[in-house]
Amino acid sequence: QIDRLSMIHVITEFMNQSLDLKEVLKVVDKLAQLMRTDASWLYLREKGDDLLKLAASNGLETDNIPASLELGSDIDGSVAESGKTLIVSDVAGSQFKSILKGESTLKSALVAPLAFRGQTIGTIGVGDHTPRNYLPDEVDMLGAIAGSLAMAIDNARLYEEEKREQDNLRLYAQQVSEAQEAERKRIARDLHDDTAQALVVVLRNLERLDQEHSQPL
Repeated sequence: QIDRLSMIHVITEFMNQSLDLKEVLKVVDKLAQLMRTDASWLYLREKGDDLLKLAASNGLETDNIPASLELGSDIDGSVAESGKTLIVSDVAGSQFKSILKGESTLKSALVAPLAFRGQTIGTIGVGDHTPRNYLPDEVDMLGAIAGSLAMAIDNARLYEEEKREQDNLRLYAQQVSEAQEAERKRIARDLHDDTAQALVVVLRNLERLDQEHSQPL
């Protein structure tokens, strides 16, 4: 119990210290160890999208699990749609044909919603290759981690969005500067050409005048 509390503290600190989404999602690698399960995974949902997309997994062959899930389909889709934690102690006696479509080795799973500010932004789950009755404290533990993780993911997304906007502003400023420099060069070139042409006319007029004055009266 003490080891688990210590690891929860470490995971929470890790999530709160990073605004890099890829770093935050590395929590999934530690989750299976914390929960003492065979596998762990996480799906994320974009705003306005009815698809869950696999963002991270541990202990699973990614070729055998779906890269995306529709809301209401499979265990994770059902959790994302209902916003409630789902426990499957034995897939053989459940309403689901499998845990994660294509992944035939998992026999039990515990999946919690990633909810923040009233919105379900994804799901996080753990699973085992044998039937397992997940204890109430394990359900509570995953729920607590899911809550902290959802907030960390939301913060990371906001940071990435702000960073993209700043990058776009910098790119726009650079494009404006380059356009102004190109225009300055064009004007300078045009002025140079106009000045050169004017000088040619003046020289020709001087030559003509010189020739006229040099002719005998």
